[in-house]
Amino acid sequence: MPTSNGQFSRIWRFTDEKRAKDPIYRSDFDVAMDDLAQGINEALSPAGTYPSISAFLNSGASAAKYVAGSFILAGAQTFKVAPNASVDFHEVTNVGPEGDGGLKVYEAGGFFSSLARATSAVADTLNLDTITVAGITYVHDANGVDLTTGDSRKWSLGSLLVRRATTEALDGVVGAFAEMQIDAITKELRVFDGQTPGGFKVGRKPSEDVAGFLASQEGSWGIGTVRQAGPHFYVETEEPDALVRNSAEVRFRVIPGPNGLDVSACGADGGGEVACDAILQAACDYAAKRGFGVYLPSGVYKLEKGIKIRGSDAISGFRKYLDISGSGENSCVFVTENAPAYAFRIDARYVRLRNIRVMGSIDGIRDSDHSAKIGIWVENMREGALENIKVENIVGPGIQIDRCIVSRFEGVIVYRCGDATRPALYQTSATQDGFQASWLQASVEDAIGPVGGVLFSSHRNSHITVKLENQPQVYVEIGSPSGQVRRGETVTFSGGTVATVALTSNNPDTSVHGNVELVLTEVSGAIAVGESFTVTAGNSFDAISGATGTVKVAPTMTTGPQFWAGGEYGTFDIYANQNRLKADPEAGDITFACSDSHILKGQVRGPHVGYGVVIAGQRNAAQLLYVDQGLTDVAEEASRYDAVLFSAGSANNTVHTLRTRNAKGVDNAGSRNRIDQLDQTNLYGRSYRGQGNHSGVVYANVQQLADVEVSSPVNLQGEGTFFGSGGGVISAPAATGEVVLLAGLHSRLGPVQIPDMGAANYNVRLSGEATSADGSTLTVAADKTGIQHVAVRGQVRDCIISGGAKGIYARNAGAAVRGGQISGYTSVGVHFDPPAPTAGMRVEGVTFYSAGSGASADIQFADTVTKSHAINNSVTSELGATGTVTTGTGTSNIFDQNAA
Repeated sequence: MPTSNGQFSRIWRFTDEKRAKDPIYRSDFDVAMDDLAQGINEALSPAGTYPSISAFLNSGASAAKYVAGSFILAGAQTFKVAPNASVDFHEVTNVGPEGDGGLKVYEAGGFFSSLARATSAVADTLNLDTITVAGITYVHDANGVDLTTGDSRKWSLGSLLVRRATTEALDGVVGAFAEMQIDAITKELRVFDGQTPGGFKVGRKPSEDVAGFLASQEGSWGIGTVRQAGPHFYVETEEPDALVRNSAEVRFRVIPGPNGLDVSACGADGGGEVACDAILQAACDYAAKRGFGVYLPSGVYKLEKGIKIRGSDAISGFRKYLDISGSGENSCVFVTENAPAYAFRIDARYVRLRNIRVMGSIDGIRDSDHSAKIGIWVENMREGALENIKVENIVGPGIQIDRCIVSRFEGVIVYRCGDATRPALYQTSATQDGFQASWLQASVEDAIGPVGGVLFSSHRNSHITVKLENQPQVYVEIGSPSGQVRRGETVTFSGGTVATVALTSNNPDTSVHGNVELVLTEVSGAIAVGESFTVTAGNSFDAISGATGTVKVAPTMTTGPQFWAGGEYGTFDIYANQNRLKADPEAGDITFACSDSHILKGQVRGPHVGYGVVIAGQRNAAQLLYVDQGLTDVAEEASRYDAVLFSAGSANNTVHTLRTRNAKGVDNAGSRNRIDQLDQTNLYGRSYRGQGNHSGVVYANVQQLADVEVSSPVNLQGEGTFFGSGGGVISAPAATGEVVLLAGLHSRLGPVQIPDMGAANYNVRLSGEATSADGSTLTVAADKTGIQHVAVRGQVRDCIISGGAKGIYARNAGAAVRGGQISGYTSVGVHFDPPAPTAGMRVEGVTFYSAGSGASADIQFADTVTKSHAINNSVTSELGATGTVTTGTGTSNIFDQNAA
C-alpha cells in the first residue's frame, strides 16, 4: 500500500515476489507486516494521544479541538470522534485543561497497536462483528460507508478500506487497489490489487508448534498462501519435492530464516529418540537445489542410515553453495544407531558443514553395535569446508577424505576414532587431487588401532596443522554389564589379565543400549572376547563397585603412529604427544613421506618405541623438528629407535633446527640431507649416524648422558658426509671406541670441540679414504689418542689437540697433518707408523708445545715410512733445543725447518 510519503509499501513487493514465485523469507514477511501496520496507523492519523483512558476522559477535550471522524489514542484504546453532537456516544464531560468537554467519541477497538506487534494477531483481532459503546451496538459496514445514526448504526475506517466477507465471496473478487478484506470463515487477511481474483492471503493465526501443524487435517487454502507454526512460516505449494505435508496431504515449502532452512520446521526431532535421517536428507537435498542453507538448532539428532550430501560421481557437483550449520559443536549433536556406514557423506562441490558434533553411540562410548563406521566421509569436495566439528567414538575414521580440492577443514576435533585398518583421520586417495590446495587444522586425540592417528596418502599445495595426543589406554567393549566400574579400581579378567581402570565407566542402568566401555591402563596381558571380569580391588576414595561383565569385542589400543603424510608442495605444523603404546618399532610417530614441502614444525613428545620423526621424502624444508622421547633410565632406552630418521629414500631435505631432549639420536640414511643446527640435550646413546651420501650437520651441540655406553656416538659412513662444518660441541662421556668415526669416502669433521671423550680410545678416528678433521679442538684423556689416522689420503688440518698419550697416530699412505697445535702428550705428538712400507705421509706447519712427562718425540717416523715430509714445524723445547724428530730408517724422507 502507499504510505503517507508516497512511497510504495513493501507489502506489495512482498506479494509481487510471492506471485512471481520467488523465494519468500520470514524477514520479508515481517517487514511487509510492519509496513502494513504503518499504513494503517498513518491512515488513521490520530489527532491526539493520551497515556490512559482516564487521562483522556478527564482532559476536557471538546469538539473545538478535534475534527469529526478523527481518531484519539488513549493508552491501548482507540476512540473515534463522532460526526455530530446529537449522536449518543460516550461524552467527555469533565472540565479539564483542554476545555469544557462536550466531545463525543466511540470506541474503535484496540487492534491497531496489536497489528503492529504481531502478525498472529491480525486475523482474530480484525474479525470484529460488532462494537458496543454505552450499551449501543454498532455493526461493521461491509460497504465502507461512513458512520450514520439510527437503529442500524454502522462504522468504517474512513480512508483505509478494511472489509469482511465469506471465503466464497472473496475468492471471486479482485477488490480495489490497496484494499484489505477479512475472510469471516478462515479469519485470513487478504490484500487486493484490483486485478487478481481472490487477492493475496498474508496472515493467519499460527499453529502453536510444528507437530500440531503437521498433524492438522486442514485442507488447502490455495497455492501461495502463507501459514505459520510456532516461529516458522510455510507457503502452500505444488512442488513435488515439497519438504512438509500435513495430515491432509497439503504440501508446503518452508520459508528459510536468517540462518537458512531450519530442520525443526521440517519436523526433525531433536530429542535423540526418533531417527531423523529421512527428514534431514530431504532438507539437504531441497536446499542444495535452491541455493540456500540448512540450519540445525540445538538438540540430539539420531541417525540410522546417515546423510549423503549428493552431487555427481565425478568431483564436480552442485553449482550452488550449500551451507549446513548447527547451533554449535557442543549443542547440536548427532548420534548413530545400528552401526551405519557413515553419519555424513559429502559427494558434492560447494558444501560447508559446520558447528556440529558427531558421536558414535548415544551412550557416549565406542559401541560396535551402534557407532558409525565413518563419522564424516568427504568423498568429493571442491571449494567446501568443515568448520568447528567434533567427531568421537566412531568405530573407524572420524574423518575420511577421498578427494578434496580448494577446501578448508578448520576447528576439527577427532576423538577415540579408528580401527584395525583405518586411522582416525584418513585421507585415502594417493592421486594429485586427494587433498589439493586445501587447508586442514585439526586435533586428533586417542586414535585407536595399529595404523595410527592421521594418514594423508597424498596432498598438493595444502596447509596441514594437526595436534595429536594418545593416552596409554586400552578400550574394552563390555556386554551384559552389572554395576558401574570406578576410576582407580583393579579389574581381573577370567583369562588372568589384571588392569587398572583409568576412567569411570558409563552406567549400564542409565545407558540406552545397555553396553559399557572399560578404559584401562597398566594391562598385564591379552584380553580375549568372551572373557568375564570382576573388580578385585577398590580405589582409595570409593567403596568397591562390585561390577561385572563380559568382553563383547576384542580390545583396541592406541598402538599406531600418529601422523603420516605423502604428497607434495605442502606446509605442515604437527605436534604429537604421549604415544606410549605405539607398537611398531619401524614406524615414526610423525612421518613426512612427502616432497617439496615446508615443515613449519614437527614436534614429538613421549613415543614408546620406534622413531620420533621420520623424513622419507625429497626436497623438503623443515623449520623445526623437536623430539622428547621422555627417556628417564637405561632400561627404557633399549626399546627406542632414534629420535629422527632420514630414511634411505630421502634426499635433498633441509632441517633448519633439530632439537632433541631425553632422547636418542639421528639416523641419516638418505642423500644430501642437511641439518643446519642440531641441539641434543640429555642424549641417550648415539648422537648421529650418517649412512647416506653428502649429508650432514652444520652446527652441533651434543650433550650425551654418561649412562648409556655407545661406540662412535658420531658415525659418518656415507660418501661426502659431514658433521660440525659450522662449529659445535660434542660432549660424549659415554663414548667407547671413538667419539667420532669418519668411515665414508671424503667424510669430514669440524670445526668442533670435544671436551669429554668418556672411555673412548680416540676422540676421532679416520678410517675412510680421503676423510678429514678440520679446525677441531680435542681434549684427550690420559693414555688415549686424539686422532687415530688410518685413512688413505686422510687430512688433519688446523686442529688443537691437548693431553693423552699421542696427539695423532697415522698409518696409511697420503696421511697428512697440516697446521694446528698439539700439546700435553705423554708419548708422541704425531706418530706415523704404517704396518708396511708407505710413502706420501706429511706433517707440516704444526706447533708442538708443553710435551708431557715421559714424552719421547714431537714427531716420529717409523722405519716403514718412505718418501714423506716433516717440514716447517715448531717443536718443543722440553725435548731438546730443536725438539725431537725421530726419523726412522725409511728412505727419501725430508725433514726441514723443524725448530723450537
